[in-house]
Amino acid sequence: MGVLRPTVKNAPATRGLESVAAEVITLEATSARALQRLVAERVLHLFGWSLLGTLAFAACLVVVDAIFLAFKIIRPEDRLMSERIVMTFIGSTVVQVGTAFAAIVVAVFKAKDD
Repeated sequence: MGVLRPTVKNAPATRGLESVAAEVITLEATSARALQRLVAERVLHLFGWSLLGTLAFAACLVVVDAIFLAFKIIRPEDRLMSERIVMTFIGSTVVQVGTAFAAIVVAVFKAKDD
């Protein structure tokens, strides 16, 4: 999806300057909305990959924990995935979701005086 560029080509001489300016302003607004949509889509895409990466990392830690416990390399109380780590993952996910939600709300409900 590309960004629309406001252009006015070969405006007839009968058209007033106000109508040309109104068309340019409309095209600029459309272009700004397209850009906002593109940025929102990219941020959400990045957020999704970030979340999947975090979950994959946690899954790897669980597998390593299971292997270390199976071969008695560590004791059960020395596990890598402790309660603190799980709570940290939950907390960071909540912060990520809140930040993404706030960014989307600001982009969608932006003040008209900008």
